[in-house]
Amino acid sequence: LRIAKETGLLMNAELVASVTSSPAKLRGLHAGVLKQGTIADLVVAEKKFDNAADAFFAVNAESILMVIKAGNIVLFDESLQAQLGRQRTNTSDFCRIAVNGRFKYVKGDVSGLLKKIRHFAKDISLPIESAEVSR
Repeated sequence: LRIAKETGLLMNAELVASVTSSPAKLRGLHAGVLKQGTIADLVVAEKKFDNAADAFFAVNAESILMVIKAGNIVLFDESLQAQLGRQRTNTSDFCRIAVNGRFKYVKGDVSGLLKKIRHFAKDISLPIESAEVSR
């Protein structure tokens, strides 16, 4: 998105719509907007700028704090672990990974996925590493 923004071919609102409401409309889903009665997947990130557009385009992998898909947490930053523990979030289905020096918990077998990717592309450079000690 940052590269697309730099081209200046689309306005900020058009870029945001290109990854939210436009794909949902193309697939005939009642999704892609935050509105009562719609399906919403959410990405919560650290706020780096007061301006909403600048903040949106500044999000990077390490600044993502939480991802909620279909009402379920599928990724959360280690800094939220204590708060989520109080909400009785079961972390046994999560894999601990390092993303550019920050630890995240991702639902599923990320370690296994990384092994499969590296089996087929041994020299691939990925921005994450499995930090899992045990499952």
